[in-house]
Amino acid sequence: MCDSQLQKFWDELKNRSRVLKKLGHIDADGVVQLKGRAECLVDNGDELLVTELMFN
Repeated sequence: MCDSQLQKFWDELKNRSRVLKKLGHIDADGVVQLKGRAECLVDNGDELLVTELMFN
């Protein structure tokens, strides 16, 4: 993997983590919370959307 690909990967990882923290799926330390565990159990392609609908 070249440096630019690695940088894109880390940027994407940070962005996804920020969204999951904002929605309460993980805490500030990156530990998976109840919403995150529920999201793992949903298997329809729209896991994030379904979990948000379940908890809101």
